[in-house]
Amino acid sequence: MNNIFGILLFTVLVSSTAADCSEGTRPHANPSGNVGASLATSWKVRTPNTSHVLVFLQDQGTIAHKLFFVEFGTVGLPANSGLPASFVSASLAPGGTQLDCTDDKGTNWSFIIDGATSKGTKVTFGVKGLTEMNDPKGWDLTRAASFAGSGWDLVGLLQVMNPGTEPAPAAQNCNSGGPGATSCSQTINGGTCSTSCGSGYYACCYMNTAGSPRCPCVANEVKTK
Repeated sequence: MNNIFGILLFTVLVSSTAADCSEGTRPHANPSGNVGASLATSWKVRTPNTSHVLVFLQDQGTIAHKLFFVEFGTVGLPANSGLPASFVSASLAPGGTQLDCTDDKGTNWSFIIDGATSKGTKVTFGVKGLTEMNDPKGWDLTRAASFAGSGWDLVGLLQVMNPGTEPAPAAQNCNSGGPGATSCSQTINGGTCSTSCGSGYYACCYMNTAGSPRCPCVANEVKTK
């Protein structure tokens, strides 16, 4: 009788453990966009013009609270770049001078400050500015879907607490950075931004009219004799 009871107890324990392990291996929703079936549409790509590319992390319905802002400056986005409508992943490399992304076909895309532009199994673009922005106000990706204009104006139009048109920063208005600075960062009202800029540009971090941080790369003034 003792042997039969022991076998039954062992069977119950094994069954319970197997059930726990099975539950633990199920994929769970991850707000960072790193796990789950929604990977292919987690990072929305917007290209309002040939100078700006915006990559939004759609983490709560249609609202994004994180974005990467890529500035091509006078270099411009190459014709027929083939940028996808979304990325599976996007991350800024240490140092802030390279943004690495992957699409749902496994192709790697990199935006590199003052880098070379090439196309192959890995696509790279030379750019002039990379900004990471995080804001609790968030951006509503259903707004201005066909907007064609300044990328910074698009950021303002999509802001849930909409500041409208973004003013062009002046050197004297930079809270940090300014002429000669290649990087800067800003924290305001719970929002953060940080930027790295390439040759011919300086970093300028300031607060916009809605109280959100902004960190663009601004073209150096060309002095004439």
